[in-house]
Amino acid sequence: MNNVIVSLLVICVFTSSNAQEVKKVAGFDVAFGAKAGLNFATVIGNVSDPSVLVGVHFGGMAEVSINKKLAIQPEVLFSMQGATYSKKGNTLLNYLLLPVIGKYYVKENLSIEAGPHLGLLLSARDGGQNVKKNISPTDIGFNIGAGYKLKNNINLGLRYSIGLTNINNDGHTKINNAVLQLSAGYFFM
Repeated sequence: MNNVIVSLLVICVFTSSNAQEVKKVAGFDVAFGAKAGLNFATVIGNVSDPSVLVGVHFGGMAEVSINKKLAIQPEVLFSMQGATYSKKGNTLLNYLLLPVIGKYYVKENLSIEAGPHLGLLLSARDGGQNVKKNISPTDIGFNIGAGYKLKNNINLGLRYSIGLTNINNDGHTKINNAVLQLSAGYFFM
């Protein structure tokens, strides 16, 4: 729980201390913002009967414009992931996600995006029991999606994230995260 509180404080400081306007950093335009949304998470691999667990994600982001078509968007997010099982209940995995997303604007406000993320496991519960020791402390994944900026600095996004690393520590069973994220964000411009 302490890790969650520290993570939330980092996110709040990141978004509030930089939330005044678009800034120039090393010659690039940088916009800071916050985002939140729903996760539709499950796990894939050598598991039986997983179904979707609905969770949330929220945090801060910055968009670094390279030119009118290209941008890089680093983020710091709290993300609820895991899966639901019909017989044993929920497996809830809470992560601090650090994605670095490349964005290409196909039209003025419509972007396609892709990039890696590092996930740091904050907590893991299976059927109400702490199972953090059974789950890898890190998750490396890849994201692909799209975003649309409205005229009022609101950004809508749809992203699919697939874990590339085995999150199971037993060494025998291969399990990967898979998450569909639907989010809304606001850029402080």
